[in-house]
Amino acid sequence: MSSAATMRSWIDAAAALGHWEEMAKVLATPGNPLPAHMAMIYNARALKMSGHQPEGDALYRAALEKYKDKYEETLAILEYLQRSGEHGLCDETLKPLLARPESALETLSRLIPVVQDQRDSVRLRQILALAQAEPSLAQNTAILNDVDYLELVLGRQIDLKKIEARFEVSPEDMPTRFTYALALLKDGKKSQALSLLMKDLVPLGQLTPSQLAILSQALALNGKKQDAIAVGSLIPAARLSAQEIEMLAKSLQ
Repeated sequence: MSSAATMRSWIDAAAALGHWEEMAKVLATPGNPLPAHMAMIYNARALKMSGHQPEGDALYRAALEKYKDKYEETLAILEYLQRSGEHGLCDETLKPLLARPESALETLSRLIPVVQDQRDSVRLRQILALAQAEPSLAQNTAILNDVDYLELVLGRQIDLKKIEARFEVSPEDMPTRFTYALALLKDGKKSQALSLLMKDLVPLGQLTPSQLAILSQALALNGKKQDAIAVGSLIPAARLSAQEIEMLAKSLQ
């Protein structure tokens, strides 16, 4: 209990070992150095994991109610709910935050990396669906592009002409270009996709892991397997979702 940092290290270790009841007792001890809102939500999870689900759920809600007018604290709780797999309560908490136009994009920018760390494109698509339901975000081009990208990763049908039209408006926008290229690959237009990606291609070190994966797929599907493997070797696998890895693996077979 000497500092918040060491306390968090102890909590991580206790969680990894499944010492939930001990964690709950320590977190309830007066004078622990964690911020009050974090102590509450760590304790809520410890209670639930030690078999006291009603008490844990009640404590989660008590924390949200207590800090509902404090954005940073609410956002920290939201991120923890997502990390802990409390998706129902996470979404319930997220909706009113997204309904505030002045902070909706910031909320997304803080939550999305947490979801990406969990490497699940399905869950990320669910979060973006909540964002699209808000009038202030419904026509945001970055969100629209991310949604189309995820639909492609998940193997769902989308309108190629819609993506093409967005690309023609912003041909220099890298996320749009790579989503369009992936749509072309899915539509069987593999040479067109590769040509699109290779035109004015920025240094590979400037591409995101997802963009590298698309480039690797385009190379592989055009018979350039060694180049595809070379590009693929640059991708930190921990930054791709399970669905993205599966998609890439199929093209490299």
